[in-house]
Amino acid sequence: MAATIITAGKEHIEAVQSITHTTIQKNYPYYYPKDVVDFFLESHDIYSLTNSIWQRKVYLLEDDGVFVGTGSINGYEICRLFVLPEHQGKGYGSMLMDFLEKKVFLNFPVITLFLHTIFLQTRLQTCRILQIQNRKRRHSLLPSHDTEQKNGLSSS
Repeated sequence: MAATIITAGKEHIEAVQSITHTTIQKNYPYYYPKDVVDFFLESHDIYSLTNSIWQRKVYLLEDDGVFVGTGSINGYEICRLFVLPEHQGKGYGSMLMDFLEKKVFLNFPVITLFLHTIFLQTRLQTCRILQIQNRKRRHSLLPSHDTEQKNGLSSS
């Protein structure tokens, strides 16, 4: 993947809007009612995108001369991350997220420690949940005495 990420300039406004709106129009209807999809489209109108671009908060991911994704930050917050539907599943979203997180962490190093701690806590909780689920799953796979009798598999 020879993809690069650039800071969007005023010459990229249409590309950012196209990626954003195409992704919302194609993906969001599977998850949200029409009114909510319309709300997201309005929230990412040309004026809000232009404002973010002028503030140098928007980034574009380009691969082989084609803009395939966009993301933006506002302070320590990642605000937008969109990858064109036909380019999803190729690692572009992860690449953009990694880039945006690094940008945030450079400007807000205290967040790095805080998020790392939260990540570890979440990871530990997830591991505990998975262990419990695996124990339950293994237990449910073992035939119970009642099941053995119903299936004519008496152990006596």
